Amino acid sequence: MTRLITTLCMVGIMISLSIWGIYYAKDTQIQLDTLIDMALAQCVNEDSANLHQSVEKMSAFFTSRHSNLSFFVKHDEVDKINTNLLSLSTYAKADSFENAYSCLLHIRYTMDHIYNKELPTLDTLF
Repeated sequence: MTRLITTLCMVGIMISLSIWGIYYAKDTQIQLDTLIDMALAQCVNEDSANLHQSVEKMSAFFTSRHSNLSFFVKHDEVDKINTNLLSLSTYAKADSFENAYSCLLHIRYTMDHIYNKELPTLDTLF
């Protein structure tokens, strides 16, 4: 009987952590999308000063989320976003708006991929 209770507790903990991971990834995606939208608009307007500030906000936000995302997501995918954020910072300093725009879209795609991979669908389960 104690094995059954222990097993049920472990399954409950695993399901709770999985649900928390899904919501955490979705919240990260939503907030990162908001920051990306602002930065994309600044790229289109070629607003260098505000773009640099947006990139710094985005980097600080993702750095704060990095450790928790690493528990649920393959570390190399989180590192892809970090690498793109570093490239984005370089592009913003160099006023290379086309490259910054492309980098922002790549960050958005990677974050969407991370979230979709965490969802328990038939594709991700089997």
